[in-house]
Amino acid sequence: MTQILDENIKTMSAKVKSGSVKTTTAKTSTFYCDWKITNQSIENNYSDIYWKIYLKITGGDQWYSNAVQIKSLKINGSTIVSSKKYSNIQGKGDHQLIDGTVRVYHDTTGNKELPIELTGYLYSYGNQTGSGSFELETIPRYASITNFSVDKRDETSVLSKYSVDSV
Repeated sequence: MTQILDENIKTMSAKVKSGSVKTTTAKTSTFYCDWKITNQSIENNYSDIYWKIYLKITGGDQWYSNAVQIKSLKINGSTIVSSKKYSNIQGKGDHQLIDGTVRVYHDTTGNKELPIELTGYLYSYGNQTGSGSFELETIPRYASITNFSVDKRDETSVLSKYSVDSV
C-alpha cells in the first residue's frame, strides 16, 4: 500500500522553478545546493540554472586548513564542480562556498527532469552526500507561421493560406 501511495505522490508533484539539495550532516555541518531558473528560451528549448553551494553550521563547528571540500556537484549528469577545498570556516550560519550557472536543454515536448547530486567532505567525518530530482516547468512549444496570405473571394468570404514550422 505504501509503495502505491508513494507512486501517486510522485506523479502529482508540481513542476518547479527552484529547489535545494542537502547532504547528510556531520557534527552540526551540512552542505546544501540551492538552485533556481534564471532564464528560459522558448526558441532554443533550454533553461539556465543558477546554483549556489553552502556549508550550513548550526553549532560551534570550526573547519581549518583544507578541512572542507566539495568533492563533486553533478547537475543533469554533468560534473559542474570537483575537488574544491576550503579553509577557516567557522561560526553558525550559511557559508557560501561557490556559485555558477549551467544550461540544460529540455526534451521536444518542453519537459525536463533535473537530477542533482552533491558530495561534500569534512575532515575526520568523510563524505557527506545528497541528491534530488526535480521536474522543471515546461517550456511551451509553438508553431511559427512562416508564410501567410489572404485572398478576397467576394463580399462575404476570404481565403487564407499559411505555412508553419513546428518548434
